[in-house]
Amino acid sequence: MEILLKLDRNSNEGIFGKQLTKCVFVTENPIIFFRLYHNNPYPTFRAMMDNYTDRMRLKAIEVMRKAYLSASIEWVGIWLGVKNDNQMVVSIIEALVQPTCIKSVDNDFQLIHFLKKRK
Repeated sequence: MEILLKLDRNSNEGIFGKQLTKCVFVTENPIIFFRLYHNNPYPTFRAMMDNYTDRMRLKAIEVMRKAYLSASIEWVGIWLGVKNDNQMVVSIIEALVQPTCIKSVDNDFQLIHFLKKRK
């Protein structure tokens, strides 16, 4: 992150670094993080961002569990940074959250039903 902060703030890399730093450390916004992850200026930025993907996915799951009892797999995939792979969305959630937070998966309607979060 120190390297990102030293970049010229007016260059594409500097703008990217500023947005990345803000979404990881200030707002903790997984949607913006994964948008930046898929649209970064250099592959080295993606390699650096790989260190934060699990953290941002856990934050996304936490927010979705509080906000939704169920959500479309596509929408959950956007939050988790996964495109066009429904099975991968479910497997990521099951791998990161133990015990699982998924009550059921409705393949007909493409929905994930979350367990109600306990206080």
